[in-house]
Amino acid sequence: MPKVSVIIPVYNAQKYLHRCLDSVFCQSYGDFEVICVNDCSTDASPAILREYEKKHSGKMTGLDNEQNIGQGLSRKRAMDLSESAYIAFVDSDDYIAADYLETYVREMEAHDCDVAVAGFTKERDGNRKKTDAPGGVWSVLTYPIPCAKLFRTAFLKENNIHFSDIRRGEDIYFGLRQFYYGIRIHHFRYYGYYYSFNPDSTTGR
Repeated sequence: MPKVSVIIPVYNAQKYLHRCLDSVFCQSYGDFEVICVNDCSTDASPAILREYEKKHSGKMTGLDNEQNIGQGLSRKRAMDLSESAYIAFVDSDDYIAADYLETYVREMEAHDCDVAVAGFTKERDGNRKKTDAPGGVWSVLTYPIPCAKLFRTAFLKENNIHFSDIRRGEDIYFGLRQFYYGIRIHHFRYYGYYYSFNPDSTTGR
């Protein structure tokens, strides 16, 4: 099995999806798979996913939800499928640096931890701003986003840590369960996750 599963929930992301997937498939680290979950998109996203699944046969798996279940449960569906050592989450309107997976895997393997946590670069109206991740065990509550992190799959599955079916704040529940089960955290400085402000996303709205 590949060492890393990159999980990408997709809903009406045609404007950003090529950029996202290209950034993942241009990684300097090659031992990974991509699991995309189409959450009943009504735009060209399904066609784009089929294009990349064909182009990267054996490297990418595309799943289609029968009904719209939201970002959290779409991620959970992909998590249940993953058998990799590590899980990374990327949102379909964001993208990652070419050394992203290589950097996170190196940090995970150099430290005895269940999650490696770094900052991100926020893009809005052509401007970029680097944001550091807060330190300490409380960061899973104060910085609950699943992106810009790499998780040990065994810790998530052994403790049944997953996302709720609430459409907003499902990552807060995810962080609460990590805190409850005593997740071991390694923080480091890195900004290779590019968060693009999307006014049409759940956060943007």
